[in-house]
Amino acid sequence: MNYSNLTKEQLIAKLAAFEQPKKIKAQKPFQFEKTRARHVAFKVAYLGQNYFGFTGTMNDPLPTIEKELFRALTTCKLIPSPDACGWSRAGRTDKGVSGFGQVVSLWVRTLSTAPFTLDWDSVKTLKDPIDIDGDYTEEELPYLSMINKLLPREIKVLAWAPVPLSFDARFSCQYRKYKYFFPTKGYDIAKMQQAAKYFIGTHDCRHICKLDSSKVERPEFFTRTIYEAEIEQASDKFSVFIVKGRAFLWHQVRNMMALLFMVGKGLEQPEIIQTLLDLKQHPDKSGKPNYDMAPDVPLVLLDCGYDSINWRIADSKDCLNQQKVFQDINEQLYEAELRVLQLNTLKEEYRLLGAMEGEVSKQKQHIPLMKRKRCESLETMVEKIQNKRENK
Repeated sequence: MNYSNLTKEQLIAKLAAFEQPKKIKAQKPFQFEKTRARHVAFKVAYLGQNYFGFTGTMNDPLPTIEKELFRALTTCKLIPSPDACGWSRAGRTDKGVSGFGQVVSLWVRTLSTAPFTLDWDSVKTLKDPIDIDGDYTEEELPYLSMINKLLPREIKVLAWAPVPLSFDARFSCQYRKYKYFFPTKGYDIAKMQQAAKYFIGTHDCRHICKLDSSKVERPEFFTRTIYEAEIEQASDKFSVFIVKGRAFLWHQVRNMMALLFMVGKGLEQPEIIQTLLDLKQHPDKSGKPNYDMAPDVPLVLLDCGYDSINWRIADSKDCLNQQKVFQDINEQLYEAELRVLQLNTLKEEYRLLGAMEGEVSKQKQHIPLMKRKRCESLETMVEKIQNKRENK
């Protein structure tokens, strides 16, 4: 167009037209009714320091791991919504806690039309599913790369697996395994190791957890089985408490660790674990002795175990996913190592100014656990619930 022939008013009109915001075409909703769904499990890893626990919804004001997973899954159109995919998780981790082997099961969009796939309306109404045989090895969508490219670098789906219709990440889980890292210096590791062994077996664990008020009317709920409990050297400066059990109660591992710390400091004898697990050694209807649980950040959900699950770590259509995951891990390792170097440099500069380093004692006078005030007991909580129910 020859703009030199336009009048002033015409030029102004042209400029105004250019400055008008472009109309964005409304995106057509994805037609899930034209697709099939298959049942899968995802192995999820995450660093939890900046998150308010694993569980959450897309509308949570606070960041959670599930919020990020749901956002990624809906964005890449693998699920219609969090409520319509049969979501199940192996474990719930608290604020600050990490997980390297968390497992979730759900229904996702699939390329397959095999008998083990369903339409999405059937997924919503599915109850008591019956397993169906089929070819689980056929080519599939690149689930790992589709999800991981939409997740923050602290969260990654490490692997996926085709699972039977009856599989449930929570109820099919045979064991959960945790690691808790702590500095070796200042602790009697041999005594802590001795104390840790007393956790092994089946016990009433009401004195080493936070009581869930929704479960106190079923006292048997607090009976738990621990398969392994040991302490190993993790590095030159750190040790690690490793515990494996069928399932764990609310804050149970952090309570266990708090008790081991007391033993390691010489404040309690290893046999205190036996005492806390034996209800006969406590006054009738007495609650847990009052003590603080261990910090959250050093705790990691390491593994969730299942029978006959074949994890796939590679996508058939995107071989770069593994390299991208390693790249994100290595970037965070570099940043962590750089921060250690910076902090050590800061310490040295402070020393050069004449500052003297020494340990600050935070230790209050220790009151033996069995002489401490008690938390509200299970029996008292049950009485309150029943009284409230009767007074309605």
